Amino acid sequence: MLAFSLGLSVAAAALGPMLNARSGALVTALSTGTSASLRAAIVAFFGILIVYIGVASVYEYLLNLLPIHWRRWLTIRVLDRYFARRAYYRVGFDRAIDNPDQRIAQDINSFTQMSVVLSVLVVSAPASVVFSTIALWHTSAPTAELLLAYGAFSSIFAIVVFQRRLTALNFRQLQVEADFRSSLARVRTNAEAIAFYGGGAPEAERATTRFVPVYGNQNRILRWSDVYLNGFNLAFANLPVLLPIIVLAPQVLAGHLAVGVVVQSSGNAAAVIGGFTALTQSLAGLAGIFASTTRVNALLTSIERPANVPRTIALHDAPELALERLALETPDGARTLFSGLSIEVPNGSALLVTGPSGSGKSSLLRALAGLWNAGTGAILRPPLESMMFLPQRPYLRAGTLREELLYPSRAQQRSEAELRDALAAVGLGELPGRTQGFDVQQPWDDLLSSGERQRLALARVLLARPRYAILDEATSALEPADEDAVYRLLRARGITLVSVGHRASLAAHHDRGVLIQGGKAIVTTPRQAFAQEAS
Repeated sequence: MLAFSLGLSVAAAALGPMLNARSGALVTALSTGTSASLRAAIVAFFGILIVYIGVASVYEYLLNLLPIHWRRWLTIRVLDRYFARRAYYRVGFDRAIDNPDQRIAQDINSFTQMSVVLSVLVVSAPASVVFSTIALWHTSAPTAELLLAYGAFSSIFAIVVFQRRLTALNFRQLQVEADFRSSLARVRTNAEAIAFYGGGAPEAERATTRFVPVYGNQNRILRWSDVYLNGFNLAFANLPVLLPIIVLAPQVLAGHLAVGVVVQSSGNAAAVIGGFTALTQSLAGLAGIFASTTRVNALLTSIERPANVPRTIALHDAPELALERLALETPDGARTLFSGLSIEVPNGSALLVTGPSGSGKSSLLRALAGLWNAGTGAILRPPLESMMFLPQRPYLRAGTLREELLYPSRAQQRSEAELRDALAAVGLGELPGRTQGFDVQQPWDDLLSSGERQRLALARVLLARPRYAILDEATSALEPADEDAVYRLLRARGITLVSVGHRASLAAHHDRGVLIQGGKAIVTTPRQAFAQEAS
């Protein structure tokens, strides 16, 4: 499609001088010819014009169609990489990558749109210059030479003066636009908490502060592109139009040259300058494509870049979960959270991890999932497909109740009876009645309380039937009696549990305990872990 578009652009450039020649012949026939020659000139003009219109129309259509296909291909390719090997999680630790969602949704679109236009322009503009210069050379070689020198000098001047400035301004615009949208998105995500705090005023001030650079930088772009660059292009494009008239006027006045030749030469001169002008007018777009290309490429580089971790925890497949001399560090390797943890978690058992806030309890679960791997020692674990991780705040999609219960599985192969049994087991038996059944999309984060969201996540465990359930304070919003019932149910199903929690009542449902405190991980009983933490 691109090759065909380039071919059509060259054809359109070649037809331009031919159309100018027919225009000149039409003027000459009108001024000096007969009615028969005038009719022949009109027929020839319309013949070239029809062909030119057909070529230009198809060319314009392909020029708009190609970016759509390219965007589809590139977006799917980037999404495949973004969601592979949990890259979407790792990118969050890369401080150089701001707003990856905007880079995928907007920057790819800008990149493909401008790339196609500029790619074709690189061929069509020089082709227009070449064909028009050749045609002009036959009528006035000095004019052709002067126009080529003038166009080359003016184009180089525009690139040197305007290109670097516009590129920097466009890159800055993408950044400040992304920051502004991000501040608004945070308000939308945390609207209730902000409302409880009465934090509308500081949030409005923050959003306004983020918007000021958007407005200021956009003004600078407009000033450089619409005033400076556009003014330069207007002067550049219109001044040389008089050149053929000035050069050829003496021959026309002496009767040695037909007026139609001057018209033809003026058209070709305009086409020569138009080719150069098209390149200088594209500088604003070229600046935008540099910014978009940089941002998309940086995202892909971050996705593909292996984690820069000085020491890495070894992960091994095993029939049961076990930790061997595990020392866990923060992802950048700057701080050791704890060290010296060795423990086995046999199938059907239950391990409780406790300790002060910030000691590394949740980080241990991240290591079990393979999200964090900075440190030393080894983790032996069954395949991730047999393990299910429940965070304190469950992730709920804006989907149907059936999709929520079976997430992350894409196979919706459970009967309604099974779904209802799982909901009833965690105290949500009335939920289908409240939400119009299992197949109506609902805004679950707004519809369910914190405790109900946790219950829904526990129902997922009952339906998925994993060998291991890793619970990071996954019952913290439940009443103690409900929490007791849920743990009894999970143990009765034979699911091996690894829990993080602060409630002493959890000790009754676990066989072994780990206390993480002061950079050490102490293996003990659950009750002793709580007692040592309290002391």
